[in-house]
Amino acid sequence: QQDRLRLDRMRTMIEMARRMVFPDASLGASFFQNGMGVTSGSDMAPPMPFMDQPPVAGRNDPNFAQQDAYVRELQTRVGAMEKMLADSENMVRAQVQEALIALDTARRMQALYDETLVSQARQAMQSAAAAYQTGKTDFSSYLDTQRTLLKVRLGAEDAGRMYRMALAKLEQLCGR
Repeated sequence: QQDRLRLDRMRTMIEMARRMVFPDASLGASFFQNGMGVTSGSDMAPPMPFMDQPPVAGRNDPNFAQQDAYVRELQTRVGAMEKMLADSENMVRAQVQEALIALDTARRMQALYDETLVSQARQAMQSAAAAYQTGKTDFSSYLDTQRTLLKVRLGAEDAGRMYRMALAKLEQLCGR
């Protein structure tokens, strides 16, 4: 939005500079009479009201080339700003797409852990505990299932963290 406002400001500057360098065409007609040229005793005819006068030509101005170059430079800057704004919009769109993909992936991973892996690891832990209590398995396999359950829970927390990070990144890109 700031870049768009800067671009609008530059366009206004160009319009103002163009008005200064290339004034609007006029006939030079004036309601006021210039009576300074009429002196008493001269045989000059008094000027007529609404006399046409040659329009002020900007090209007769000694600084015309410099002012015209300034206007052209501003137009070039506006073109560059428009390209930069388009590039920035494309970059933000790409980042939003990436953030959406990351958010969807993290959501799916979190759902996988919550709905499937944690419950399976918990069931395996319960069966290993029952087998250890009956003496059908040794203590090391019971510890392995506990370690597996812990890793799955840590994975579920990591998936939740990744989801929250992806959501925060998407909110940042959207301006929240």
